Amino acid sequence: MKDFLQQVYLDNTLQSYLVVAVIIFLGFLFKRFIAHYIASFFAYLIKSRYKNIDPSIFKNLIAKPLGLFIAVLITLVALDRLTFPSVLDFKVYKIGIKELLRMIGTTLMIITFFRFLIKSGWTLWFC
Repeated sequence: MKDFLQQVYLDNTLQSYLVVAVIIFLGFLFKRFIAHYIASFFAYLIKSRYKNIDPSIFKNLIAKPLGLFIAVLITLVALDRLTFPSVLDFKVYKIGIKELLRMIGTTLMIITFFRFLIKSGWTLWFC
C-alpha cells in the first residue's frame, strides 16, 4: 500500500494528492460551522458598538459570504502544497501558466474577501 501511495503523477505523489483532497473536502464540510462561529464573534463585537443591530440577523447575513471566503482560502492553501507539474509549464503572452494560475487564485481571494466586506457593510448600514 505504501508503494502505491508513493507513485508519482505530474510531479506529485498519490499521497500528496490524497492529502490535498482530504483537506479540501474537510474544509468544505466544516466551512459552515467555522463561518457561523466567526460570524457570531463578529456579531458580538458589532453588538457592543452598534446597539440597534440584531446580532442574529447580522450573523445570518454574513455567514454565507464568510463561508465562501473560508472555502476559497482553504482550497488555495491546500493546492499550494502540490508541486506544479513541469509538463504543464508553458507561457501565454510572456506569462507562465503557473504565474497565471497564481494570479487567478489571488483575484478570486480578493473578490470573495470584498464580497464578505460589502455584505457586512450593507448589513451594518441597513440593520
